[in-house]
Amino acid sequence: MNFIAMRSAQELILDIKSARGAYLGQLAAISDAAAVWKSSPDSWNVTEVTEHLFWAEFNGLSGMWAALEDLRSGRMTRTYES
Repeated sequence: MNFIAMRSAQELILDIKSARGAYLGQLAAISDAAAVWKSSPDSWNVTEVTEHLFWAEFNGLSGMWAALEDLRSGRMTRTYES
């Protein structure tokens, strides 16, 4: 991996950290009642959206880590340029 690609990855990680912090900061100002309020029966509330974001990030990172481990161990071969 070259320096430019690594620098870009580090910047993206910092962007994610910043966005996560801003989101959590907004959540701190929401009451328990507001966190579970739904504008309609088929919409998600703040709690559900937050849980979805947590699992999406967790599963995305887990999948990327597993792919990296497979590449490192030779169980998978990269077939494209990234």
